[in-house]
Amino acid sequence: MALSFSFKKDASEVCTMMNDPEFRIQQALDLGEESATCDVSGDDDAWTLTMERVVIRDGLPSFLAKMFDPRQTMHVTEEWRATDNGWEGDQTILIQGQPVTINAAFALRDEGKGSVYTIDHKVKVKIPVIGGKVEKFIKGQIEDGLSAEMQYTADSL
Repeated sequence: MALSFSFKKDASEVCTMMNDPEFRIQQALDLGEESATCDVSGDDDAWTLTMERVVIRDGLPSFLAKMFDPRQTMHVTEEWRATDNGWEGDQTILIQGQPVTINAAFALRDEGKGSVYTIDHKVKVKIPVIGGKVEKFIKGQIEDGLSAEMQYTADSL
């Protein structure tokens, strides 16, 4: 299921903020991540944002605590492309040393007097028997984290 977030600013302003490396690093740190790096490369029509984020996940469920270190390094890649009415792209999140891949398609478009960002995550965990349960947990964590990031972005505009 796709998540949608509305902003009171137009898509251009939101896009500029969401692709500012300094903003993305500060956002990650302010939201409690241990460390973050960010780089953006490309041109006005297509660019790639890459991040490395170190997070601490306290309170992992018992079925995960034995398999996953609570300190995790996430490698995030976002491929942005300009469209006729905004931007769209793809996101990949890899968790270092874990059999987890998260892929998403996203779009940022003007709507009314503001804009809307939509994203749909697909989580794949290669662990026999409990993979589906782990996927559900990770998807919930990703969605909660994204909601906090989007609220931070809205508050910062």
